[in-house]
Parts: sequence; C-alpha cells; structure tokens
Amino acid sequence: MTYKVEKGADVALNQITIYYKGYSTPYIHYQTGSGTWTTAPGKAMTKTSELSGYTHKYTIDLGNATYANVCFNDGNNNWDSRNGANYYFEKGTYTYSNGTITVYQPSQPKELSGNISLSSQKVSVNQSVTVTASATGGTAPYQYRYSYTKNGTEKLIKDYSASVSASFKPDTVGTYSVKVIIKDAAGATIQKTVNLTVSEVTVNQATIYYKGYSTPYIHYQIGTGAWTDVPGKAMTKTSEMNGYTHKYTIDLGTAGYANVCFNDGNNSWDSRNGANYRFEKGTYTYSNGTVNQISEMTGGSQGTSYSALNNLSEISSGTIVLGGTFNVNASAAGGTGSYTYAVLYKKNYDTKWTVKQNYSNNDTVTVKPAKATSYDVCVKVKDSDGSIIKKFFTVQVNAKLTNTSMISATTIKKGETVTLKGSATGGMGDYQYAVLYKKKSETKWTVRQGYKNNDEILVRPYTNTDYDICIKVKDSTETISKKYFSITVK
Repeated sequence: MTYKVEKGADVALNQITIYYKGYSTPYIHYQTGSGTWTTAPGKAMTKTSELSGYTHKYTIDLGNATYANVCFNDGNNNWDSRNGANYYFEKGTYTYSNGTITVYQPSQPKELSGNISLSSQKVSVNQSVTVTASATGGTAPYQYRYSYTKNGTEKLIKDYSASVSASFKPDTVGTYSVKVIIKDAAGATIQKTVNLTVSEVTVNQATIYYKGYSTPYIHYQIGTGAWTDVPGKAMTKTSEMNGYTHKYTIDLGTAGYANVCFNDGNNSWDSRNGANYRFEKGTYTYSNGTVNQISEMTGGSQGTSYSALNNLSEISSGTIVLGGTFNVNASAAGGTGSYTYAVLYKKNYDTKWTVKQNYSNNDTVTVKPAKATSYDVCVKVKDSDGSIIKKFFTVQVNAKLTNTSMISATTIKKGETVTLKGSATGGMGDYQYAVLYKKKSETKWTVRQGYKNNDEILVRPYTNTDYDICIKVKDSTETISKKYFSITVK
C-alpha cells in the first residue's frame, strides 16, 4: 500500500520539488513510476534557505512518469520510509517534515500599482512643475511615460524611461490633466492622472500711497530678510491718488509680507512706537498711522485699520480609509504679527477633544484616525496680540475595502452556469469588478470580465473537473481586494 498525496501547484516541467526538514545530511531514495530505484542511499539533498524552516531541497525529474515513490535516510543506514510503505508524490511542489507532507503554494506576485504627485497643483503660466511617480508590485524594474492633456490635446513630457520624475512649464491658463503610464518588466501597465490648475502670473508687490512728511523715506524689511539701509528709500511724488502726495512699491519676491516704517530723512520717525507696520500683497493708503486697503489682495493689512484675523487653514482630504492619514495645512492672514496653530480632533459623537498639536508655529500636522467613523477637526489660529480664530472640518473615515462577493453554487453539472455576484464594503467611491477563472490543474488564469461596474457575471464551464475562480473588487483609489472560490463540475 502506498501513501498518496494530492497534486501540488502545477509547474511548467514534469517535476517534483521537495523542501525537507529532518536529518542533518539527508539523502532521498526514489523510484519514478514503475522504474528502477536509485542506488542506495540515494541522492544527497541540497542545502537551501529558500523556504523558512526547511534545510534541504531536491527536484525529481519525472520524465514520462506521473509519480514517484520516495523515502529518506541520513546516509548512515537510518531510514524514514513510512515503515516500508514509502511516500507517493505527483508533479508539484511540497514540504516534508517528520512524516507530514504539505502541498506548497508559493505566494502570487503583487499586482502592479503606483502613485504620482505634483510639486504644486496650482501654478502660474511658465512656472515649472515637477511630476513624481512611484511603483510597487508587478515585476521590477519599472518605466514611466509622462504627458499632459489640455483641451483634448495630449502632449508628451518624457517618453518611457527609468526616471521617476519629469518637469515641464505650462504655457497657457487652464486645467491640465497630467498623466503617467507605469510599465513593469513583464509589460503590464497602469496609468495615473492628477489635475493641475494654471493661472495668470500675479505680481507679488505691496504698493503704498502716502500722506505725511513732505520728503518721506520708507524703511522696510521683506519677510525675515535684512532691513534697507537707514533712512531707507525716498518715496516718489505722485498725483495718482487724490489726497496722497507720495508712492512706493515694494517687490516682495517670494515673501508674504514686509515690515515698514517711515521717516523724513532727518531722524524723525513714524514706526508705530517700534512695532512697525505690516503690509502684504496689495495696494494701500497710509496717513497719520492709518492703513487702508484699496484693492483686492491676498491676506490683510495692519495698523489702526488692520484687517481682521482670518483663518485660511485647509485639510488634505475630507474622506480617507482606515489606516490612512490626512494633513491639516494651517495658515492665516490679517491680524497682528506672526501666527501659531493648534489642532484638535474628536469622533463626532464624543464631547472630549484630543489635542494633536498645541499652539506652535508648525503649520502642517498629520492625523491618523484610529476608528472608521466621522471625525470633527478644529484648527485654531492665534496672532501675536492673542486673537484666536477657529475653523472646523469634518473627515469621514471609511472601513478598509472588503470583498464580500458570492457564488451561486460550488458543485454543478457540465453545461450548467454559475452566477458570480460582486459586492464590497468600505474603501472609497464606486466599485468595479473583474472575474478570472482557471482549471485547478493549470496555472494560467482566464479573464472572464475586466474591471467594470457590472456586478453579476455568469460562468459556464464545459469540462468535468475542478475550477478556481477569483473575483477582484477595485475602488476609486485603485485599491484591490480579491476573493477566491472553487467549483466542481461533475
């Protein structure tokens, strides 16, 4: 009587591969089919670290046979032969330890996936934008093709190469769809897109119309840079603005503001008692300590009529999947001086807030929620005078994508159909479904349906055998969840 093991994972060649744990110097003694046995003690097995927990490996070429009878020994007449019954192996890959044989199913390679990002999603005309791409899964190495589409016309930025980034300068105003096609070494491809908004170039300047000293000078500091040399810059006479005698324009460069004071060139100063005046991008009038904005600008002004503190904070996403994060990007305008930011959050049904960050000049805070539910987020902005403005957000945390697909039957007669019902919970957005099947005796999968919104698929096998079926669910973030079934056709 022989000890029979069901066929393992199919391989391209008619071979048996055994990963072994037992004797320290094992030999394998075998007979292929009804042929002759190897000469005792058999063949020395090869040391390996390929599979955790198993020390040796041997591959038997079956030739035209369909099985092999096998036993093991230590080369010193100590035998493991199942008390003379031996072990029976068919084509496939197995593990063996202390009389236990297990079919070994190597893990399948991960599906190709990737991500892209832009150095900025809002830029001005002719401002350089860098597209960065990354890939995982599939078969390395990867290649990337960069392009963008505007008004229905696609333009190539960089053709397939190993480069993980590419740069370009958009030359017209509008919305650009930036695309990266990622290709792996096996030829599999995926594509990712992200939108870019391009606007007209805006000049980052502060223009001040002045009334006060008869020969005024403006002494200023751009951002945290150096101050002008005393007494500063002579202001220019003008009649452009009724009631104001002089004008000066400060080029802010990349800064968001300038600290300013005035003097008459003879050591008489107007510096708001040493606190100075703060001007951001825009056009203003100034007279006797009063600053007024007279055209649209970004931010606000300071002085007797400074603009109120404004909380401009935003969050990176209002919906995420459990295990993910969202960023709080804190910012403000107006008010007085510099800003500090505090970030708090809570589940929407709780009353107690958790402080993620107390008041700090750090303006980017990452939050990782611990539960799939709706969260309230509060961002507080405080200026140097102690004024506080709050802004609230809601973040929905969805459960992870779960494949809940079903199959109508697991045993059918030849010619009958099986209904596959795709379904899922969690994840993000709408779902798409793909269906693959194969005979258990094969390794190659056949695609019955590529990713589509259709969630009900019929399969009619025509061979009396066992089949494997895989239903894949993909959400709007390209996250994929698989579920496997087996059916027997009689």
